[in-house]
Amino acid sequence: MTVANHVVVGEETLHLMSEMETFNQWMFDSIRPCIGQRVLEAGAGIGNFTGRLVDRDLVVALELEADRVERLRQRFAEYPNVHAEVGDLTDPRLLQLSHYGFDTIICLNVLEHIEQHVAALSHMHDVLAPGGRLLLLVPAHPALYSSLDQELGHYRRYRESDLRALLEQVGFGIERRFYLNLFGIFGWWLNGRVLKRRLLPRGQLSVYERLAPVFRGMEEGLGRRWGLSVVFVAQKVEL
Repeated sequence: MTVANHVVVGEETLHLMSEMETFNQWMFDSIRPCIGQRVLEAGAGIGNFTGRLVDRDLVVALELEADRVERLRQRFAEYPNVHAEVGDLTDPRLLQLSHYGFDTIICLNVLEHIEQHVAALSHMHDVLAPGGRLLLLVPAHPALYSSLDQELGHYRRYRESDLRALLEQVGFGIERRFYLNLFGIFGWWLNGRVLKRRLLPRGQLSVYERLAPVFRGMEEGLGRRWGLSVVFVAQKVEL
């Protein structure tokens, strides 16, 4: 599949996910207590989560695509504390953003799109202020890798132990780890591994959105020990 096709599928998926307000709020609430006041959003997309950060002192929404950055600037033009920037997590020039003094980097469903993910993690470590946190959400369980991942341009899904080792390798200390979206596993397996679909069907997403409060309560009761995604809260440790 070409890069252009990945971009198209990715854009379609972002717009589909923008309609899942309850699910997105659930994802955001899972990391909200760890978010500081000076935030780098690494891979802001079309701003599905940026809008939930506008109460912070500073938000820098980072994107690879210049057209997305322009759309973000237009969308959040009324917020002087929100800045949209073109940037590549694998490029050492990311460190030029250090002057912002970030206490938090939020990186949700982004790292799996980056072939040189170790460089990206290392640069995110280095751009953080001392003691800053990385809030990282990635797709879990390599056995679930499917046509859906391929169409989205995912290089991989992650084992929790492998990602922990990578984070520690570049200088992060792990504060906590938990899983999210237990009940999404079946839908991903069915649509991707069995039916070989390129996108999750809108109808299924709509049903899941309506059931999200029930699933959220059940997951929290079960202790979030398994899920379609894994979340790490990692603190910068100076090597």
